[in-house]
Amino acid sequence: MSGPHGATDDLAFFAADLGETKVIAASNVAAQLSTVQGKLPAGRYLVHIADLSDPNAKVWIRLGKFGDTVPVAAAVPSFPMSLSTIAAIEYTAREGHSDQIAAVTSAGTANVYVTRVSRDG
Repeated sequence: MSGPHGATDDLAFFAADLGETKVIAASNVAAQLSTVQGKLPAGRYLVHIADLSDPNAKVWIRLGKFGDTVPVAAAVPSFPMSLSTIAAIEYTAREGHSDQIAAVTSAGTANVYVTRVSRDG
């Protein structure tokens, strides 16, 4: 971040607010947010999976730098999510480090919803 930083910035960052949601249509072929959607601005995000065509499938998530192809695969070091275990997780996007997200499924299709939850100052 650049410029002065104050307590109101911290309050805004940690205050929850439902912001814009972006979606990744995941399948067994890796997909990520499109460049048209743009990078994720720095802040907190809720990543949740839904609409799985196979309720036993896993959705694997990987974070990366916007502008790069994020190397997501249905295996570690990607992060597994499923309806029977973790269906949502919160993370903090950092510019130039984790401002892009990619997903792939172990089977079938799913939607990965990425919703900004930190409030702008």
